[in-house]
Amino acid sequence: MGPSILVAVDGSSHSHKVLDSAIKLAKRFNAKIFLMHVVQKIEAPEEFAQYVKTERIDTDPDFYYRRLVGEMILEKLGGKVFSEGLEMEKLLEFGDPAERILEVSENLKPEFIVLGIIGLRGVRRVAALGSVARRVIENSRFPVVAVP
Repeated sequence: MGPSILVAVDGSSHSHKVLDSAIKLAKRFNAKIFLMHVVQKIEAPEEFAQYVKTERIDTDPDFYYRRLVGEMILEKLGGKVFSEGLEMEKLLEFGDPAERILEVSENLKPEFIVLGIIGLRGVRRVAALGSVARRVIENSRFPVVAVP
């Protein structure tokens, strides 16, 4: 397998900036992009839960909702990669974002991991990022590009 870049996106508006940076790197290194979104535990809106019951969909409404949202995020951002003519694979993962990013990177062994330092909560300071970016930066065996 050739060079690859693992790009973690959370669906925030900042994800577009993260992906733009990853696309530039991928073009420079002729690398494949692994576009990854990690579905965290969130509750589905009550209307959606009612829909799942009414339609007799045999699954947990919260899980089904999170999976659909994750697929939509990857589809939308994946279109941007596709339009640039780059090789890409979409990865929809479930669980703790930092843990899943680190686990997937151990399997893929990418040249870079690209992620944002501004997540869904809008935190801008690296010292306060607490969650995903800081944990990935501190624990990754691979270079991490943190997009401000």
